[in-house]
Amino acid sequence: MSVYKNTIKSSIRYLQLWRIAKAVNKKSPLALMYHGVTNNPDVTDWTQLSLPEFERQMNYIKEFYNIVKPEELFEMLKTGSIIQNTAILTFDDGYQSVFEHAFPILRKLNIPAAIYITSRFIRDKAEKISFLWPDRVKILIKSSGEKNLNLESFGLGQYSLISPEEKRDSIRQLNYRLKLIPDSFRKRVIDHLESHYGSEFKAGLENLYNPMSWNQVLELHNSGLFHIGAHTRNHPILSQTPVDELRDEILGSKNDLETKLNIKIAGFAYPNGRLQDISKESYRLVSENFDYAFTTESGRVTYKDNRYLLRRIGIGSAVRFNDFRILVSGAYYLNKKPLEMEMLATGSQYNER
Repeated sequence: MSVYKNTIKSSIRYLQLWRIAKAVNKKSPLALMYHGVTNNPDVTDWTQLSLPEFERQMNYIKEFYNIVKPEELFEMLKTGSIIQNTAILTFDDGYQSVFEHAFPILRKLNIPAAIYITSRFIRDKAEKISFLWPDRVKILIKSSGEKNLNLESFGLGQYSLISPEEKRDSIRQLNYRLKLIPDSFRKRVIDHLESHYGSEFKAGLENLYNPMSWNQVLELHNSGLFHIGAHTRNHPILSQTPVDELRDEILGSKNDLETKLNIKIAGFAYPNGRLQDISKESYRLVSENFDYAFTTESGRVTYKDNRYLLRRIGIGSAVRFNDFRILVSGAYYLNKKPLEMEMLATGSQYNER
């Protein structure tokens, strides 16, 4: 991060400018994005927020925001009549920890939420767990007893695994690079990791990344608190997915959820969700078959926004409470222009090696 950006952030924090931003943004709804919630205080994975921190954040949102369901938010956006300090809470993927740890807190506080499910991630008890691919990479590398990971034969460089800190940094770097390559090539790299480190698999690492069962997803829906949406079948990067596979991933996830749960699926969240991760063809399929869709591009929602390219603010383990208050105030996102289809990727940007 540049010195300039750090100076701005320090100024916002020191002068408490976030309080002004919160007032300015009161007519711009807040959409928060979470993934998992853990009761293990030693976990540093960005996608897994600690249970005490999650509860503290929920109490803050409950006190200062009008938390609504997706259908209520989109009715406000459609009519342009937005209730002040409106917020929506979202989860991506379908981690079991959402059911085990987040759900009881939300039920206690009577806070509604939406969860966007990667449909082939969800498993019944009798089925073998198939982890999301970024988590599989984490598990395999964390299980490795080697000091170095060499992926030069794939054009992906070398990674030091000597210390826990170096492993974390290597995982972050590798997963970032894997998001930039075609889906089929990424599978080859992960198969290579599996063949080298699968036998060293350390018991217990997987618990953090376990999926919900279909019965648990249904229980969330039946609670009346959770809106269920789609998040593809296998969590591919859509701009790196062949056009002939996009329909299966996007519409297949919708069909899986509707068939298993016997409900209508209206909402979608793009995997990874940055503009470069969304192709124009994937956008077309989503806009023709869903009522709305969320990205992971940071910012508040406005009535001018394209309802298939809505911003969210991602919250992870690195976000401490003071930073959380600044993030949700919208202080970093003033005067952002709406996202438009023309900004999206044209399709797969990389050739297979």
